[in-house]
Amino acid sequence: MAAEFRLPDAEQTRHYLRVIITQVALFAVVYGGCNWLTAHRENVGHYYFAWELTIPLFPRMIWVYHSILLLFLVPLFLLTREQVNAIGRAFASVTLLGGVCFLLFPGVAGFTRVDYASEPGLQALAFSILYHADNIHNVMPSLHVAYCTLVILAIQKQLEGRRIRLLFWGWLLAIVTSTVLVHQHHLVDLPTGAILGYAGYRLFLRWSSLPPAQAVTA
Repeated sequence: MAAEFRLPDAEQTRHYLRVIITQVALFAVVYGGCNWLTAHRENVGHYYFAWELTIPLFPRMIWVYHSILLLFLVPLFLLTREQVNAIGRAFASVTLLGGVCFLLFPGVAGFTRVDYASEPGLQALAFSILYHADNIHNVMPSLHVAYCTLVILAIQKQLEGRRIRLLFWGWLLAIVTSTVLVHQHHLVDLPTGAILGYAGYRLFLRWSSLPPAQAVTA
């Protein structure tokens, strides 16, 4: 059940943070720009079935939704510098391809957002962060799902043991499910997001993923 985790040094940490910050900036420009454009377009699609709007909201799943932030830290302890550079390129490709999809298939979520602004507590704050970061547009494909899928695929060869691999795949499944249960995405957004994440992996990470022993000693 062991995984080939290692404690990164200061330089590795700084390099990883630089890569992540660059991708966050790219995400803000592409995602925010596409959101603004879609909000000003007249013909916007509704890519969901009417019955999906009856799916109940599970507020506590917001913590699972936000656990993507912890998942983003995992590659720091598993991947080499070369692989970190590759995952950075993969993230960029996913973001840009996602932006193209948002422009070609502009859509809007059908769920009515709950107003948590006047409610106290951390859960309300977590929803407030979600609503400020993610608008009701840019729904298909789900970048949330795409990024999670990409990370899980990127670290698979660095994980030793079937149980720990299943643990990470279970984490991915939980995050994917949470996107619907917090009313951020509809069902079609999920497989399209997973396909987008897989495409990023195939383009940039499939060839740079080394066996676990090599990854640790590199």
